[in-house]
Amino acid sequence: MPNQTLTELQQAEAPGYATTAWRLDQVNPWERSAWQRLRLSYAVFRQRAAAQGIIPHPVAFYDYLRTQMGTDSLSATLRRSLGRIAAPLPHGY
Repeated sequence: MPNQTLTELQQAEAPGYATTAWRLDQVNPWERSAWQRLRLSYAVFRQRAAAQGIIPHPVAFYDYLRTQMGTDSLSATLRRSLGRIAAPLPHGY
């Protein structure tokens, strides 16, 4: 990359969700706590919503989770997401 482009990128302000997603993605998946997994899911949702011009409200987050998990109801989505957040991941996942 040209030096001017690198300088501009270094001076650009990154949104909070992008910084959060990058920071949490640096942690190995099997070392992430349930809270970190939830925050990473929400940060990725915020990035995708911003890229698509969607307002990031709870209904849109529910639609995102439902699509990612392949569920068809609120209860199934909650059950699966709570199970995934709380379950420990095997080493090397």
